[in-house]
Amino acid sequence: MHQEYAGLGDTDNQKIGDKSWVDLKTPSGAAKLDKEAPPYAPFYWGVKDGKDPAMLRKVRQFVKIPYFMDAEENYGEVMGSPEFWFSRPGAGAKAHMDSHCESTMTIQLDGSKRWRIGLAADTNHFLRGGTYSDGEAYKQRGGWVPTYDFILNKGEALFFAPAFIHESQNIGEECAASITHQYNYPMAAGFFRAWWPRTRRIGDMNECWPKISSWATLGQNGAQGEHGDAGIATAGAIFRKVDTSQDGSLNKAEIAAFVGRQSEDLHHKNGQSSLDFHDTDQDGKVTSSEFMKNYALWSRHEAEVTKETRMSSWMGMEGGDGDDGADEDQDGEDQDL
Repeated sequence: MHQEYAGLGDTDNQKIGDKSWVDLKTPSGAAKLDKEAPPYAPFYWGVKDGKDPAMLRKVRQFVKIPYFMDAEENYGEVMGSPEFWFSRPGAGAKAHMDSHCESTMTIQLDGSKRWRIGLAADTNHFLRGGTYSDGEAYKQRGGWVPTYDFILNKGEALFFAPAFIHESQNIGEECAASITHQYNYPMAAGFFRAWWPRTRRIGDMNECWPKISSWATLGQNGAQGEHGDAGIATAGAIFRKVDTSQDGSLNKAEIAAFVGRQSEDLHHKNGQSSLDFHDTDQDGKVTSSEFMKNYALWSRHEAEVTKETRMSSWMGMEGGDGDDGADEDQDGEDQDL
């Protein structure tokens, strides 16, 4: 394994039981930026990286999919993404945002960790990639103010959505050990819809934009963001194509049949993610009103961000610091579209 967040590279040259593994206190640099941040770097064992096939087989033998999760849909992602973290007292992960679109599950195997997590600052302009990479959140104007601050003890687990900035720190007197996995079903489609105005402006999340757009447009991957009447007309045409029963609403079977014909790279061919994106009241179907409103949300901000990024490129700008001048109603379902 290697020490993460220490600026030493990813050389896996540390073995469990070595004296340095127990005694090594490598500063992470985080505490200089935020007095609440972990002062020391943790050890990372990336079993998922394929460097230790034997350990990966052991994980698959002993780790079980939680009973409340879809075991068949999640098996590949959960069993393919294990990471072990070992933290001496005071060590932990710097605040950062992961770029993947899957949600995260972390299980505390021993010891106790303090977790601080939160959404990125609201923004009305595009933020370049790396704005929320390791430790960068501390450098934002006014510092980082997490939404949640709590302790995770041995035997407890934490689940959180993508696009959350997160930080951990061993607050005990012994080594804190944990295992972390990503899971992909269900995708956080409703979350991404509600926070699309913000997510679309965070360059760190660029990996997810095509996926979210495919849910918003029901697989119309070539769709462009449009304002006003043009977007409404496009949404209406899509809805009428998908509503094969002509009952004024879309069910999962109709969505699955349509998206399966439109795209080979949609995450779930059964249409669940697209349904979840548009099913605002979570009643298992998408009304014309829901689809029109959510498509307009996606379309409006897709068009605006496309314009913003072109303007930034033309002016030689790389993005702002994301905490000034934002409209209060920019996120959420109730904004005036």
